[in-house]
Amino acid sequence: MFGAQAVPLARLHGEILAFGAMPLIVCGFALRLLPRFAGTPPFRGLLPGAVLLPFAAGVTLRAIAAIAPIPGAAVAAAALAAIGGLVFATAVASVLRAGSRPRPDLVLFLLAALWLPAAGALDLSGARAAALDALLWGFVGGHILAVFARTAPAFIAARPPGVAGLAIAGTLWHLGIAAA
Repeated sequence: MFGAQAVPLARLHGEILAFGAMPLIVCGFALRLLPRFAGTPPFRGLLPGAVLLPFAAGVTLRAIAAIAPIPGAAVAAAALAAIGGLVFATAVASVLRAGSRPRPDLVLFLLAALWLPAAGALDLSGARAAALDALLWGFVGGHILAVFARTAPAFIAARPPGVAGLAIAGTLWHLGIAAA
């Protein structure tokens, strides 16, 4: 129906999903759930905005630049993703340090969070395919693994996984992504 004009729109749609919707949804849920999992007070003040606004601004910049090319827009959007990722990973690390319920499965959240600034840095360097792998498999997939390890035992009335099982699963998951 649209022919050749649809290709840039399809690419923009993928970028909005990958670099906008995914980080916003996962970070939003993590900012709400992770303190509860770790037994810490919920995030208050400016921190949620400091995490989410760079992603919203970056994806808006990507959309505007797709319609009216702006010099340096891709670099600025990637830098915003890296900044938002660093703020998020720092927030996750602070929750783990302050947590009153130390559990080995919470480390999986930090490992997943570290892929977000890596994705921004890879995108900034022009390694788009590696940035998408880091974002989708490392960050999003890593959070799915972390939430599953945290909540699945309750749904099937099983003991939580032990440290060795989590270490093996987490190590294989993240090494596989890094090797890709």
